[in-house]
Amino acid sequence: MRFLIIMSALFYAASTLSAAADSVGIVAVVDDQVISTIDLNDRMALVMGTTGIPDTPETRARLAPQILHQLVDEKLQMEDASRASITITDAKLHDGVAQIEKQSGKAPGSLEQYLESKGLSKASFYAQVRAQMAWAEIVMKKIRPKIRISDQEVARFVKRKEESPNKSNEVLIASIQLPVDAPANEPAVHKLADKLAGEIKTGASFEAVATQFSSSTGGTKSAEPFWVELSQLDPAIAAAIAKIDKGGITEPVRTGGGYQILKLMDARQAPNTATDAIAEAPRAELAYKQIQMTLKPDAKTKDADILLQQAKEVAKAPGKCTEKTMAAAANVTDVDYKVSLARDVSTAIAEPLRDVLMKLKVGGVSDPVVSPQEANVWVLCERMDLPPSTSAVSAANDAAREVIYKEKLELEAQKYLRNLRREAFIEVRGINK
Repeated sequence: MRFLIIMSALFYAASTLSAAADSVGIVAVVDDQVISTIDLNDRMALVMGTTGIPDTPETRARLAPQILHQLVDEKLQMEDASRASITITDAKLHDGVAQIEKQSGKAPGSLEQYLESKGLSKASFYAQVRAQMAWAEIVMKKIRPKIRISDQEVARFVKRKEESPNKSNEVLIASIQLPVDAPANEPAVHKLADKLAGEIKTGASFEAVATQFSSSTGGTKSAEPFWVELSQLDPAIAAAIAKIDKGGITEPVRTGGGYQILKLMDARQAPNTATDAIAEAPRAELAYKQIQMTLKPDAKTKDADILLQQAKEVAKAPGKCTEKTMAAAANVTDVDYKVSLARDVSTAIAEPLRDVLMKLKVGGVSDPVVSPQEANVWVLCERMDLPPSTSAVSAANDAAREVIYKEKLELEAQKYLRNLRREAFIEVRGINK
């Protein structure tokens, strides 16, 4: 009876929140959580306000199902994070927002100021970032360790590359990935991809659209550009890129996992690895954490000694490998810091850093490396030794292994999320599924 009284009181309070909203409806139920019309409208306003997509009734009707789908996924991701004892503290959230600002070339604190100036929901924005960061830790903790790549897979990939007419061309691209998680969702995702591509071509920000819509296994969604050989891309993607110029946007491309919209940033001739052979060396697949520190503009003393002192503090408590933060953050006062996680084959890492990482034991922390401009500390998170080989073969295999790894990680993450949906109670109300 007490539970019923409390629920009745909550529904009564919700019904009187705003005269502008005739009633507060429930658009979806996810296990024991609800998504309200306020949640959906706040997120739609956030999407329109941050991407440059025109806020029209037609656009809202087109985007509402996908945005609701994302809100459902965020509930599932946060539930799974709770089960795995993953918590995104306010401090971590602050770091995540700072990362978004830095990737967007914005000043610290500017995002919150922008949301306030436009009357957009900060609660919706923070909930989105928190879920993205929780998902990244889930991927790191539960999915990444299960990825395995056989020598046969690498050999087949390298053979296809060598037979490709585009093997000497590299492109710098950014991608928006829109997964199709069930055959029934194919038409809706296709329409969404067409809509987003059209909006980007007429002025919407590619990077902002990626932040709001793209599937990602990273800490925060973003369209970070990356270099890749055309021969390593899905043939459909390579064909679409061949049709556009630098700065251009492709039409949506159907791939194995869904639809992709790509932006061509640059192009170049690939280096000739066959003539760049070096002596055999030990090889390993390394996962590592980098903490980069630079003096703040208002630092009282601009001296490399200050950087070294701060870097030593960080080296004592660099934080967990699954977190894009550091335990010693509270002790760092005169520097700005950036934390990044990476996974590379040792032969693909520049020689000074490769030597540092290869000498560390798993869990080991490097001595600070200081220059007048910055200081760096590295933590070795994982190491898997690989057979030695000459660099001409090794470089090709390492590049292939990295591409295969990223593809498998994204597919496994999508499959994991599909399983979360399948096992949860999800009821969508009030809009077309």
